[in-house]
Amino acid sequence: SLCGMGSLLQNGGFYSCGGACFGQGCRDSSVVFCRDCYAEVMLRTPRKFRSLVPLAYLARHGAARLLLAGAFVKFVDAGGRIGRRQDLEQSHPELFLTAPDVLLVEDVSPTRNIFVVSYPWLSREEPDPDGHTSRAVADFLRRDSSAYIFWDVACLEQPKWGGGAEG
Repeated sequence: SLCGMGSLLQNGGFYSCGGACFGQGCRDSSVVFCRDCYAEVMLRTPRKFRSLVPLAYLARHGAARLLLAGAFVKFVDAGGRIGRRQDLEQSHPELFLTAPDVLLVEDVSPTRNIFVVSYPWLSREEPDPDGHTSRAVADFLRRDSSAYIFWDVACLEQPKWGGGAEG
């Protein structure tokens, strides 16, 4: 490891090297982990993948957005289906969590679930052409409408579908 273990900072149960790497380590001290120390740091982190600090960081910087379960259920009930993040942000901004720092509060005192959705696309052109998967997810979320959802296609920016480049 390029990080000296003494230079690791514990932040809310999640480690960050804080830009104190030697050699080629961190090039950007604002990142949660430097690329060179990621594996070692994760192995030494007491809470491993249970902390919401990294997700809050990604959301705060616009790299990821979370969907609101209650809003998603209403969207699907009105005939909507999952789509690219960029398209949903323009047409239905109410689907997304707008204050990502709430995740830091949730990290300390959890009150909501976060569901992660991943599945194979049902066509080459789009992930859910007939809305079947969107309806199945919405039916599940009716049990917990206060939850957050991380669904990669809607929470991370996507290239334009159909073989074209994003403009």
